[in-house]
Parts: sequence; structure tokens; C-alpha cells
Amino acid sequence: MLALSRERVLELIEDVAVKTLRLSDDWEYRRLLEVYERLDEGLLRRLVASGLTSSNPAVREAAEDFRDAAK
Repeated sequence: MLALSRERVLELIEDVAVKTLRLSDDWEYRRLLEVYERLDEGLLRRLVASGLTSSNPAVREAAEDFRDAAK
């Protein structure tokens, strides 16, 4: 990821994350939140919004933890 330009990472990361990560897993979801927080506020807002509707209470809790950072 670090070898790519920031623009290229932003262009690819959402699609790659959805295809490769288990976002219903709270550990993987939280790690992606941490990456998105450093990369782009829009990415973070979208991931928080999707996490708030998760059936996994731990994912919802992680989304709530990042909700303020996503404003």
C-alpha cells in the first residue's frame, strides 16, 4: 500500500477491502477503520455508517467508537 500513490490507494481500497476482508469480523473491521481514519474522512464515514447497521454487536461498538472521528 505504501508503494502506491495516495490517489491510487483511495481509488482501490474500498473495493479491495470488501472483496478480501470479513467486515463482519470485529477485529478486521476495526483495523480497517484505523486505516481509513488515516487515509480519508469520506471512507471512514462510509465504513462507520455500514458498521452501525451490522448484526455483530462488536462491529457496531467499533463503529460507535469511530463515529466522532467520522464527522
